Amino acid sequence: MLAAGFAVRDITPPLGTPCALGLDNEAIEIFDPVHVRVLILSDAGHTIVILAAEVLGVYQYADEILRREIAARVNVPEDSVIVHATHTHQSPGLRVEFGEYLAAHGLRAYSPEFWQSVRTASVDAALEAARTLAPVELRYGQAPVAGIAGNRRLRMPDGSIVMRGSRDTERRRAYPEGYTDPLVRVLCLKRETDEIILTNYCCHPTASGGDEGPYITADFPGYAIAQIEREIDGARGIHLTGCCGNINPGKYTGLRSRQEDAGGMGEALAEAVIVAREAAERVPETALRFKSQPVNLPVSDSLEVEQAYEAQVARSIDEYKASKAVGETIPGGGPLRRQLCALLLVRRLRDGMLPTRVCGLACGDLDMLFLPGECFLELDHAIRGQYTDRRVICVENCDYTVSYVPVPEAYTETARGYEAGVACVGPGAFGVLGTTAVELFADQRSE
Repeated sequence: MLAAGFAVRDITPPLGTPCALGLDNEAIEIFDPVHVRVLILSDAGHTIVILAAEVLGVYQYADEILRREIAARVNVPEDSVIVHATHTHQSPGLRVEFGEYLAAHGLRAYSPEFWQSVRTASVDAALEAARTLAPVELRYGQAPVAGIAGNRRLRMPDGSIVMRGSRDTERRRAYPEGYTDPLVRVLCLKRETDEIILTNYCCHPTASGGDEGPYITADFPGYAIAQIEREIDGARGIHLTGCCGNINPGKYTGLRSRQEDAGGMGEALAEAVIVAREAAERVPETALRFKSQPVNLPVSDSLEVEQAYEAQVARSIDEYKASKAVGETIPGGGPLRRQLCALLLVRRLRDGMLPTRVCGLACGDLDMLFLPGECFLELDHAIRGQYTDRRVICVENCDYTVSYVPVPEAYTETARGYEAGVACVGPGAFGVLGTTAVELFADQRSE
């Protein structure tokens, strides 16, 4: 019999905590609380732990620690623990390895206290979710959402790409919405005493801004969960962000404050979730199937060797300290942030490839696929197109180390835009992830 457990913990830190950019980016305002939420699904064969953290991203270094600690306490294999970040950009910083490196050089780019609170909260929530496992009935629904998502890659008449930010100019807001996925996908897990409502939507949670500024918010998914829990008796919410590397809310933001935009879009998402829930259909119960498939991704040709990044980082640390000595603030540390992230990444390469994994969870005619990085929406649709006659939920950002996974065309000269320019993976990564995800449950698909 299928059972589900759920728990949530508040991880909102105090003001002054470094936010997502790290250096010179201490929180000055908390719009709404941020949480870790844990859903456990279990039957006689598998127990799967899904943790959703309302932060920008969880890199492999922190991901491995969280999965190891949760697995040890809940008594499941580490591979059976999935750590997902909802990808809100206005959030406490969780660049742990980055922060520890700079701390050794006398710089404060993250809060060890916040990191410890996340570890403690994650384990506590997982233990509570395991203790509260109860029989569950699954239902799946979907409904259109309007007024949130737009494609941020605006193709000009000459074929070039102009980027639309999460909070942009009136001129760029006026451009068409472009290629999006208009649906919110909802999994309703009904237990005897409550109902866990899992939402999945393909849009950057950046109504409050994509600038990783000194604010803390779960953004519109957090507001949506709060409204759903107010309006539905016994509801408990968890949001898993879908493929949205090229999708953001910038077409519809900017006429209100950051907080008002996040709240208004949360209301719109919640209303669509309620519609989807009312139309949801039962998922036939079968034994859980779970697969965790290691993959090695080709990296960008622009990556340099470790020694080059070490020299760059050393110079930038000295320059940053010199600037601080004369009273200058440099949010994010200027070039230091990207250089250090690149250094830590190349140290993780194996035979010139970036190791990560793709996971899949199947029950009845439902497949949930968990992908690393910020995947372009085209990857979701390419995978979904192969899973005919099945209900599919694709979740990205289950390893933030991978960063952007653009569609191959985005690497070309005219269509490059922003993402491919900063991507650490090469154009082949899109196909590797797509093929791996499609093959996970290939035996279940209709011919």
